[in-house]
Amino acid sequence: MNTDEKLNNGKNIYAEYRRKYYENDFFNACERTYVSSIIEACELNFYDRLIPKREMYLALDYCQRAGRAVKIVLDAPFLDGDELQAYINRHRGNRAKLRCAGRHSGQLFNRSFHIEYQARPLALLSQRMHAMLMH
Repeated sequence: MNTDEKLNNGKNIYAEYRRKYYENDFFNACERTYVSSIIEACELNFYDRLIPKREMYLALDYCQRAGRAVKIVLDAPFLDGDELQAYINRHRGNRAKLRCAGRHSGQLFNRSFHIEYQARPLALLSQRMHAMLMH
């Protein structure tokens, strides 16, 4: 699968999520939270900086193929508290990643975010599963 196919697939997934968001058409609360976080991160400035749609398209395509879910998290310089400690523990021994971690933790504006992947919760059902449950 080449990049254009991945982008088109991700774009289609994003379009479906966008429709669900604006029509308030969710299967359950978990789906509402997941879809809302994606749309708000790319379009609605709920975060300090928008995540580029192209990046989100590729992430959505990957998540669909790998059975994972998108997670939007703060970049390392803006982490604090338990999140910062978890980051330090995860990257212990990697000086490059730890160099700027927590440096701007008190900053409340102009923070940047990135996409990570997490296991897909059972509550996030595929469209195929939705169709099966509807019959």
